Amino acid sequence: MSEPLRLTPHPLTPRCDENGAPQTKIAPYKPVVEPCRACPGHCCHLRVKVSLLDAIELCRTIDVPLLAALRVRTVKPHEHSFRVERDPRVIESVDGWTGHAELELPRDEDSGRCHYLTDVGGFQRCAVYGARPTGCRTYPVGWTTETQRGGPGAVACPVPYALRPQDERRFLEHVQLAIDRWAIHDAVVAAWNERDAHGLDDFFAFAIDAAAERAGESTARLEVEGDAERELYAQQIASGVLPPPA
Repeated sequence: MSEPLRLTPHPLTPRCDENGAPQTKIAPYKPVVEPCRACPGHCCHLRVKVSLLDAIELCRTIDVPLLAALRVRTVKPHEHSFRVERDPRVIESVDGWTGHAELELPRDEDSGRCHYLTDVGGFQRCAVYGARPTGCRTYPVGWTTETQRGGPGAVACPVPYALRPQDERRFLEHVQLAIDRWAIHDAVVAAWNERDAHGLDDFFAFAIDAAAERAGESTARLEVEGDAERELYAQQIASGVLPPPA
């Protein structure tokens, strides 16, 4: 049975009624209903950690290899990180290498914005919204259970987010999904960290299948690395558009 879960109050996520009228007195500003519709993607400049099951859903949905859709970043050892040898494909420099890493959404090096944030007629929108990780799904709320707590380190919303009853129900579902996915991630990573082999390809071969199996999901067509031009060339040969190589 899941632990009782509740959202924690915050001045920028005030509880409101169905029409957006505030029900708390902690917000000095008027809350806005569905503020994401007007926001220029402030939260999309924050670093987003990705669990193994988040990675599977994202890569399976957009149908690209893991190393194309995600980034591997070296970090200090913690409960979500995995032991791995430095791989020049993802970590070129030995400076600061810790021997532990985590998965995250790719970000533009200059602006810091998420790689999946796109401009649509002047509006900043997520290009993978339906497959976004649970870290994005649960933003900007904080939450607690009897043994855990979580939430964003900072709320970047430019206006208070009106938390209506229907919004609270949606966030609670997303938070529970995040808790469940990270529990599987942590169990798989703990098992991996006890192993002798710690190459990146070995990690993906072990961890992705193990996480998917625990969640009852499939990893069909999920690849670690790929070459789009080579795949297109192979398909052209297979379909007869191009002759096979001599």
